[in-house]
Amino acid sequence: MRASYRDALVQTLGEELLLFNGCRVSLVDIGDPPYLPSLTSTGGQACLRVLTEHVRKVAKDVYTLEVGKIRSRSTGTLNPERKVSVLVERILSAGEPVRLEFSWTGGGPSYRTDISRGLLTQAVQSKIAKRYAKPTVGKFVLLAYSIDTLLQDDDPDVSESRRLLESSQHPFDDAWFIYPYADKELGALVHIWPVHYSDG
Repeated sequence: MRASYRDALVQTLGEELLLFNGCRVSLVDIGDPPYLPSLTSTGGQACLRVLTEHVRKVAKDVYTLEVGKIRSRSTGTLNPERKVSVLVERILSAGEPVRLEFSWTGGGPSYRTDISRGLLTQAVQSKIAKRYAKPTVGKFVLLAYSIDTLLQDDDPDVSESRRLLESSQHPFDDAWFIYPYADKELGALVHIWPVHYSDG
């Protein structure tokens, strides 16, 4: 569902997405039903129109977003009712030529706590694939974060990411996940890797 709507938005918006140059754009929703209908249906086309207009509104004033800041704007579809948020993180100054990152992410169904949703694992895998050079001084720490999905130490996403880091070649000395709390300097922090086992 997410991939089909993301692709349809990219096709529908076309060059309007260039307004987001220098930004990382993510559409986010929860993983619980009711899900958006197929795009080939009348209901699906109605939902696509709502989402398209919402992204257009966000794009109109995105140039005011400062580098390093994140902006979140939410909308909702009808039939079914579903909340969808657009998160925009500015990486480079407005007008900088850079490839646009436009994705649709979110958690899996809340009632399926026994399976990995793949969110953290995808982030870790993408960092490993970049083949960073290890710094000559200090520790090299991988810090993954989410502002929409809170993970805990026993979450399957964390376990799967640990296995990935243990079985892959990478330059990282430590890996952590943080869920930042809004308007605070704190967050929920989970140590992913390496795992330190006690003798007891």
